[in-house]
Amino acid sequence: MRLPIAYIIQFTIIGKQGVGKTCLQLQFTDNTFPTVYEATNDIEYGTRTITVGNQRIKLQILDTCLPVV
Repeated sequence: MRLPIAYIIQFTIIGKQGVGKTCLQLQFTDNTFPTVYEATNDIEYGTRTITVGNQRIKLQILDTCLPVV
């Protein structure tokens, strides 16, 4: 029997364009690291569920792009 999700934690990755926010998010959620990528135009979303002790925690990760000024 799977444990129910005890917590949902949402966080946002914010930073300048081209620093690797999307690569960081994909490495954490999908265990992939793209060598070629397209710039994020809006928001990308990924999730990962982890177990800490005997509690399941769902992490929701938002990858955003900041406008270039």
